Amino acid sequence: MRGFKPEEVAIPVAVFSLAALAACITGHVTLCKAVTYTGGAGSILLVLAILIYKAPERWIAPGAALLGSATLVAVIKVLVGAPRPPPEGWLVGAEGPSFPSGHAAATAAFWTLVYLEYRSPVLGVAGAIHTLAVAVSRVVLGVHYPVDVAGGIVIGSISAALLHGASMRGLWIILAISLASSTLLAIASPGYRTPWLLAAVALALCLLASRRVGCRGATSSRGLK
Repeated sequence: MRGFKPEEVAIPVAVFSLAALAACITGHVTLCKAVTYTGGAGSILLVLAILIYKAPERWIAPGAALLGSATLVAVIKVLVGAPRPPPEGWLVGAEGPSFPSGHAAATAAFWTLVYLEYRSPVLGVAGAIHTLAVAVSRVVLGVHYPVDVAGGIVIGSISAALLHGASMRGLWIILAISLASSTLLAIASPGYRTPWLLAAVALALCLLASRRVGCRGATSSRGLK
């Protein structure tokens, strides 16, 4: 991704996130819904797919770390089984148990990995603002309690940071555990769609990685060019 400048992404993300955060706080639901959708699994995985397409040597391993983090969150959700707030208060759809928030966790994990890959303070700040906006939106829209989003941010960011380091040497282990865990979750909770999505992503990353042995090459640890 030569010629990429962090501010080209950071400024629009920060501006949108600040506007959405203000909208959520002041009760403007439309923009609040918009930012909550950017933290969904589909949106995060779409951005990941673009990054892998642009720079596969750099992003296959972090993609596995993101997958591992998301799988861990799904496992915790099922094991804890915490109920969501009353459905009559929901302003958007939601599925699965409440703790931890998958949206908050996925957003925090994604931006943690972006920061660790590019070591850009401006991207880190923009990611923190976006993560906060997504977390607040989940509470304002009535589908999570504050403890859910707080837990999601902590679990997502810490697990992503740990798995980012592990992905340098244990890519296949992370992919295998994620695939096995998500498949078991999908079988155990067939109405919970996220594990099915995670299993599909695990298979896709396995196929990509098998074509690029040593995908975590020297370019992965270099700074922005």
